[in-house]
Amino acid sequence: GRLRERVAVSQGVATERISMAAHTGRARVPGDDWKAVPEDPKREFEPGVRVVVAAVDGIKVVVRAVE
Repeated sequence: GRLRERVAVSQGVATERISMAAHTGRARVPGDDWKAVPEDPKREFEPGVRVVVAAVDGIKVVVRAVE
């Protein structure tokens, strides 16, 4: 739907450490708080770091570093 399309081209900010190893991750993406996972499972993002939404997977966003 429209929300998925809007979020999928957005930038956001990690609000909780995003880490596959630690099973943690949240990001604020245009006003909404989402569960977040890194696109590259080896990458981690600390709170406050800007991220780009690479995809929306159900109730979570898949993020990568801002280039």
